[in-house]
Amino acid sequence: MVLFVGRVNDPVKGFDYLYYLPEGVYEIHCVGYGDIREKRSDITQHVNISDSELYNLYAEASLLVVPSSYEAFSYVTIESMSYGTPAVISDKVRVADYLDGIEGYSIFNLGDREDFVNKVRDTIGVFVDREKILERFNINTIRNQYRIIYCN
Repeated sequence: MVLFVGRVNDPVKGFDYLYYLPEGVYEIHCVGYGDIREKRSDITQHVNISDSELYNLYAEASLLVVPSSYEAFSYVTIESMSYGTPAVISDKVRVADYLDGIEGYSIFNLGDREDFVNKVRDTIGVFVDREKILERFNINTIRNQYRIIYCN
């Protein structure tokens, strides 16, 4: 299962990249508002779901895709990887700046459809180093780093 979380009709979020995936090869689930302009038998949209339903989708998915043309961070990538679900993100998604040395994600070149499809194929189901994700993005660690930088 491939998971997309975001506004499906916002061009910045890159939902259209899902149409480059071959139809019928992946079960694609999308969580977010907006009208899906081109219906496909392999795309299911979820709207107004609870946090527990979202977490279940993260846990069930084999891959999260974040094909955005701009993301200052991408909390959904961290959420997904914390559940052990790998991610494919565009080279414009800046959470990658914080993922050095952590297994479980790939970066594709925005605008390169073939690169996106190949990264999805090659990344789906790969090992995610959950321990490193949870350690690096631990709330207490982040709070302490914030205090060191901004409170001294």
